[in-house]
Amino acid sequence: MRGRSLSWLGVCLVGCFTPGPPPPTPQPPAAIAEGNQLLAAALEVGNPDRIATVFADDATLLDASMPGTIHGHIAIADYWRQRLATTRFVEVVFTTTELTVVGDLAYEVGTSKVQKQTGEAPPVVSTGRYLAVWRLGGGGRWRIEADAFLSDVPR
Repeated sequence: MRGRSLSWLGVCLVGCFTPGPPPPTPQPPAAIAEGNQLLAAALEVGNPDRIATVFADDATLLDASMPGTIHGHIAIADYWRQRLATTRFVEVVFTTTELTVVGDLAYEVGTSKVQKQTGEAPPVVSTGRYLAVWRLGGGGRWRIEADAFLSDVPR
């Protein structure tokens, strides 16, 4: 009887420690996907104040083409106001490639494809990558806390 008990214990231990299938890749919460759609739409209509609403009040934006950081809701709106004075975004597509959510924070890695027009020049398509940190705020709304984007260099 004692041998049988030890056998069952062995089976239980093996079953308890055998790894199961890997967890499924998490899909972006609908609110983050919606935030990306709102940001793309605001860029396409050229509204810097609407762009800023996707960001938290104390958010930080990093543009690799310029030194320093842009910090705060008002500064982010001003940054986009200056950019939109010379650039028109014809089409903007953000694609999430990785998303990790831990509590009320999420980090998103993704790619972008942007058709934009500067001045009277013909529109050009550029691609890039981004890293965004989102925070779940009041009312269940996710807003960007930190955003860094890089343009792909033509080869």
